[in-house]
Amino acid sequence: MAACARIPAHHTIVDIAAGTGRHAAPLARQRRTIIAVDFVELAVQHAVRGHAGVHGVVADVWSLPLRTASIHALVIANFLERALFKDLKALLSPGGFLVYETYTVDHRQLVEAGRARAPRCAAHLLEPGELAMLVAPFAILEYREGYVNDEAGERYCASVFAREPGEEQHADTQAGE
Repeated sequence: MAACARIPAHHTIVDIAAGTGRHAAPLARQRRTIIAVDFVELAVQHAVRGHAGVHGVVADVWSLPLRTASIHALVIANFLERALFKDLKALLSPGGFLVYETYTVDHRQLVEAGRARAPRCAAHLLEPGELAMLVAPFAILEYREGYVNDEAGERYCASVFAREPGEEQHADTQAGE
């Protein structure tokens, strides 16, 4: 999640479906404030343990205890519920950032070959170009789709670093006053 380095340091980052904090922990080590959200209490406890900058929230993604337009940045990895995109985007404050990465349908071949784990069901795998459509009308700052082999392992995924367009609109409104 290298794109997180481009998010201003004073912004709080909310990690949705954080699990045990695979992304929250390294961000906290960079002196970032992170809110790790997951519906599994033990996972959230693990994410928070030993990381002063990580705060935990146990909640189901379908009923997040977060106000509309109140979040500076969202990080979401390896989680896909298409019906939630509108609600997740609404959480971002004007000019807020979205960092999103999850598996594509091509990943299924790695799973079936026993080289990786992940969902096999199409409901949890992105089609080619789908992530870009799901984040619209956000401004896409970076987009990648394809094969990745890094410290997290082998995978086919799509990732996006996007920005809620409201900040430019807000700045334009103030400039005209």
